[in-house]
Amino acid sequence: MQVITTKLSRVLAGKHRSVLSRSRHAPGLSNLQQNFCRNCSLRSADKARQEYVADKEKVSKRSVKDVVLNGSSDEAVRIQGWVRSFRKLKENLFLDVSDGSSEHRVPVVTQVSSMPKGIQMHTSVDVTGVLQPSPKNPAILEIHPNEPIKLVGSCDQQTYPFGGKIRYTQDYIRQFIHLRPKTNKFSSLLRLRSATSRAINDYFTNNGFFQVHVPILTSNDCEGAGELFTVKPASEDLVKEMRKENNAAAGTISTDEVVYFDKHVHLSVSGQLHLESAVCGLEKVWTFSPVFRAENSKSSRHLAEFYMVEAEMAFAYEIEQILEVMENLVKSSIRMALTDCIGDWNVVTGNSDPNLRKMLDHMLAHPFTVMTFDEASKLLKEKASSIVQPGKGLSREQELLLVEQLNDNIPIFVIDWPSEIKPFYMRQSVTDSSKVSAVDLLVPTVGELCGGSLREGDVSKLTSKLNAMDPSGSLQETLSWYIDLRKYGGTPTGGFGLGFDRLMQLITGIGNIKDVSPFPRWPHHCPM
Repeated sequence: MQVITTKLSRVLAGKHRSVLSRSRHAPGLSNLQQNFCRNCSLRSADKARQEYVADKEKVSKRSVKDVVLNGSSDEAVRIQGWVRSFRKLKENLFLDVSDGSSEHRVPVVTQVSSMPKGIQMHTSVDVTGVLQPSPKNPAILEIHPNEPIKLVGSCDQQTYPFGGKIRYTQDYIRQFIHLRPKTNKFSSLLRLRSATSRAINDYFTNNGFFQVHVPILTSNDCEGAGELFTVKPASEDLVKEMRKENNAAAGTISTDEVVYFDKHVHLSVSGQLHLESAVCGLEKVWTFSPVFRAENSKSSRHLAEFYMVEAEMAFAYEIEQILEVMENLVKSSIRMALTDCIGDWNVVTGNSDPNLRKMLDHMLAHPFTVMTFDEASKLLKEKASSIVQPGKGLSREQELLLVEQLNDNIPIFVIDWPSEIKPFYMRQSVTDSSKVSAVDLLVPTVGELCGGSLREGDVSKLTSKLNAMDPSGSLQETLSWYIDLRKYGGTPTGGFGLGFDRLMQLITGIGNIKDVSPFPRWPHHCPM
């Protein structure tokens, strides 16, 4: 026992050598005694680890944003981030470090002789030091390291595609989508997207809407345009297995496209129909999710995958109920960008277009204009000699003509559309059977931002439309659940969809939708 007592006293005294290795060769130690020594050794090592962590955390890590906005002179701080600028002046080295928490950077000043090898532009670093006022501008606080700066990750300067002060075109930057978030402008854009998303969430929450998660996989074609991506299993073995099961059960041969779900399933083009189901039990609902369109479009306005904000309301008797929500939602999002996120907004816009801020302020200060489709067509013809083709909607050029040149950049709600150019679910106008109670919101720089309508609640009218679209009756059978919504305590409903990426174009003035989407997909392009 004397041997055991001696060894335990060393452990408890903080000696972190292995008791276990010694105890194995100590005569007279039972297995129980050896396990006791092992546990003491592990507890001692754990205590040492905790002491080490506690010592490192005496200066707790803070975000660069917090240090810049709330730091005080002589305060000890620790930051982690990336070197955004790197310059030497005599014996001193000056770094600007950013961590992506905001558009801000914090200066780090140290001696060249104490700088670890390998630290340069775009490397990631861990810095601990004391805040001191800058000699040139006391309002700016610099970090003066009191321990060596730690190089976390190096950056190959020869192959990295973005240099220090070079301005690259968006076409060039778009080639490196995986590295775009490292650029100043795009990191600000991502923060602006995040804040705009939060503003939308806040608006709906504050106005009594409940968020509903709608499926990405669906058997619906909400728009009826056939612009669908079909879903099927990638595994050939799974397809063979399930086809065998289906054939045995049904006595028919299943195709690859229906073998998994027993029907054709697609990536969703809209969550609207599912929201119409949810609004039967919750008076006001909304969703925010990706949607997909299989269009061969390479324009600056279209993507194969984009984010859509959609809302649906029960007891929607008049189109004005929809217009009010749409206008308030758009204005609250713009207002947030110009207040809470003005720093990032300035970085993204680069103050390149002084008229952009004036235009957005102008939009906030005025109620949106409301006009019918016929009034819009007449205005285009009389004031701009632009003819709306029969059976067609407004072209983008006509949309921008209406808003920018004929309405002083004030957004326009175009209502009462011809039923022949709108989807089946839109409610027939009570004053003109050839029209539906639909709305498109037109805004500057973008054109159509939102589309919505009152929904058809008359079962006979709805089934008549479905039969006209598909005389075989299969479409009506597929959407029998949708008709059921009208049979069991149905109410007048209405809603809309807002293209989130187009909203970001409006807020930032960025002309190409590919440059406001984090990871854009379009025909022949899906790099990640």
